[in-house]
Amino acid sequence: MAVIVHSHSFDFLSSWDGYSWIKRHILNLKWRRMIRRADHFIVFDRFTAEDLMKYYYIPKSRIVTLRDAAALDAVLQELSAGMQMDKVC
Repeated sequence: MAVIVHSHSFDFLSSWDGYSWIKRHILNLKWRRMIRRADHFIVFDRFTAEDLMKYYYIPKSRIVTLRDAAALDAVLQELSAGMQMDKVC
């Protein structure tokens, strides 16, 4: 089963404000687990894409950057066609 993950921000990695060390650690562990399963990543700005590449070593070829959320449906359809998915939920 193909997995597509999206994120709006990785502030907990680069910002010391608003997150205790344990909260940052737990979020990091959760993201590492999701990243191991994900085939593609959808992000909504280049800064989030850069954080994925910098902190988690995700290749740029697996990241789709959207500037307009209205394009999300078209991107999901394109990714699902390329991954032989039955449907997009």
